[in-house]
Amino acid sequence: MEKEVKHIENTGILPINDIVNLLSEIDAKILAMHECSNNDFVILNNNLKAYNSDILNIAKQKEEIKQLINEEKFHDQLKNLQYQLKQQTECFQTEIESIMNIMEQMETNVNMLFVPLRNFKQNLMTLKFLITNLKLNATYYEDNKHDNIDEIVNKLYDIIFLVNNENLNIDTNTNKLKEAIKYKVSELKFKRDINIYNINHLYNDIEGLLEITFANQNELISNINELNVLDSKSSKNISKIITNLQYHDIIRQKIDHIYDTHKEIIEELNKKEVNKKYLYKIPDIAELQVAQLTLINKEFQTAIDNIKQQFDEICLNTTTVADNVYDNDADITEKYNTLNLEIKTKLYAWVKNITDLTQNNNHNEYDQLQSLFSQVISNINLVIKCNNEIIENVNFLYNFQSNKDNYILINKQIGFVLEDINSQIDIIDKIYSNIIQHNSNFNNNVTILYSEIIYSNNFQVIAKKTEQTLNHLTEQSLKVFSILRKISSKCNLSSDSLKESIKNVKYYDYFEREIESVVLFLNNICFDLRRYLKIEGEGNKLDNIKDIKTHYTMQSERDIHDSFSDDNQIDVFDVIKETSFLDGKDEDNNDDNLELF
Repeated sequence: MEKEVKHIENTGILPINDIVNLLSEIDAKILAMHECSNNDFVILNNNLKAYNSDILNIAKQKEEIKQLINEEKFHDQLKNLQYQLKQQTECFQTEIESIMNIMEQMETNVNMLFVPLRNFKQNLMTLKFLITNLKLNATYYEDNKHDNIDEIVNKLYDIIFLVNNENLNIDTNTNKLKEAIKYKVSELKFKRDINIYNINHLYNDIEGLLEITFANQNELISNINELNVLDSKSSKNISKIITNLQYHDIIRQKIDHIYDTHKEIIEELNKKEVNKKYLYKIPDIAELQVAQLTLINKEFQTAIDNIKQQFDEICLNTTTVADNVYDNDADITEKYNTLNLEIKTKLYAWVKNITDLTQNNNHNEYDQLQSLFSQVISNINLVIKCNNEIIENVNFLYNFQSNKDNYILINKQIGFVLEDINSQIDIIDKIYSNIIQHNSNFNNNVTILYSEIIYSNNFQVIAKKTEQTLNHLTEQSLKVFSILRKISSKCNLSSDSLKESIKNVKYYDYFEREIESVVLFLNNICFDLRRYLKIEGEGNKLDNIKDIKTHYTMQSERDIHDSFSDDNQIDVFDVIKETSFLDGKDEDNNDDNLELF
């Protein structure tokens, strides 16, 4: 775009009005630049405030995540409950196996009855034969003791008949008991194996959930580290932005100094009598202001560029964090809820199995076993009792001793049979004692196994606590993911907002153009006045510009000013390069490079 060119008309009259008009136009442009720079810096400052607010909010959310993942009590509780479940189940399995062992021992002892009972029955048959011979001999010899022998023998017949019947009952009941024991042992093995299978799967599922949550926790720690890096980078970016934003006031003051100088020139020119010597100062002042404005333009653009660069870095950093801290897995909630539900379903199904085992219908099955135990015990007890009666009555027969050889022989034979019977009864009695003991142990173990207070209620309490802990753990995990989702969204929104807002900064399109226009006007004033006043050479710049030095508050202004002195041979634009407050300086130390007033 072509620059607007205005010159002072050469009419032979002092061009006071032209100078005033040109300076007024320059001042109007300066005020417009003021407004432009102010708007740009306000936009950037508001961006900084908004981003700083976002960073503070993210920092709070980060601390909330740290607090959540540092609360390991839910993991510890779940591991403890997991341990309790396994321990309680092992105790339960031990009781089941104990009952199985007792029943197997019971079956073994019942099987052991077969041989002594068979021998006992054979001995009874032999005894019956011998006492029958004794009775026949007594009748044959017309022994006067015949009636007594006959009575005892008949009584023995009755007892032997009763024992034989009872042996049949023993056979029947022991067979029933053995079948019931085999069936129950097989059923308990099956239930034990199913429960072991279920508890192992449940244990592994809980272990899997713990592994997932620990893995997520490690990932969250990594996310927190990323947020810490973002904090660190953001702090540096914000610090640099603040440093550059502070130059807004410095630049404003420099422009104001030029504006104030113009006001003084205009006031001087508007006097009734203008000192012509004053006009000789204006070209040098204008030339100096060209240098000052050149520096201002460079400083302004450098500050804006630096701020924009920091915001670009912020956008990049926040976008990176947004992508990394949350994987945008839309199914994460469903996955956690599904896993939680699966574990709780298995947990309560398993507890129901335990409860079913301890309900009355199962206990009744053991009552039936107990009834069979009692019948067999009663049968054996009766046999032992009958054996005592047999011995007692046989001893009565010994009271009817005779010298006849037949009596002697039969009595000896009866003695041998009784000795065998007693031996078999001793064996049966030991087995009987074992069965009694096993029966007592069986009752005790069944009572423990089916005590709802010890097992069923314990499992219900553990299951309830496990469910609550699972819910807390899932709720905690989902809350963390929700926070991460918000952080990710906040980072993206913040980045998008900054990118859009940076586009509204107009310094390239407007401020630079206006600066160049003002510089052109000042150069025209300088050139035209010198030509009008026929000024040749450099003149006494030091005297011409010394009065405006009092306006300066910045060292860079004084450096530019001093470069115009007659004694200083340094080129003013070299001074501009050296004086720029941001050029070639370490950005990490910008706070130390703020220009002193």
